[in-house]
Amino acid sequence: MDALTDLDLGLDQSLPPPREMDLDIDPPIEYLKKHFTTLHLVEPTALQVQRAEFEIAAGSNMFTLRRYQIKLIAEVAAVPREVVEKMRISQMEEAWRFLEPYTPLFRLTGNTLSPILPASTGGDQKTPGDLPDQS
Repeated sequence: MDALTDLDLGLDQSLPPPREMDLDIDPPIEYLKKHFTTLHLVEPTALQVQRAEFEIAAGSNMFTLRRYQIKLIAEVAAVPREVVEKMRISQMEEAWRFLEPYTPLFRLTGNTLSPILPASTGGDQKTPGDLPDQS
């Protein structure tokens, strides 16, 4: 018997998310005389996630999170950012739901988004404000 099968690592044991998805854009979007009818989404690379994270480098709030989502969707789909910005919000949210399992998690606290850090015990999730003072 494999020793790892007996360990409960607190990891999500559900099926992994699909690694690619085609999303129809309805209505099609025209940008710089080119028509966009579909977004081809795949698991993002570390570089694509890092580029999108620059959008939240100055601080996390609803505005910067939305910019982060738009940037990551555009990066992964290899389309200009303006195409994602012109999409219907329901379609943008569908694209984000596909990408979300591959991105860091955030918790909305008031009007600010805080990254969720794994807790050392019990599988609870803690934000930086929940952690004990290290000083």
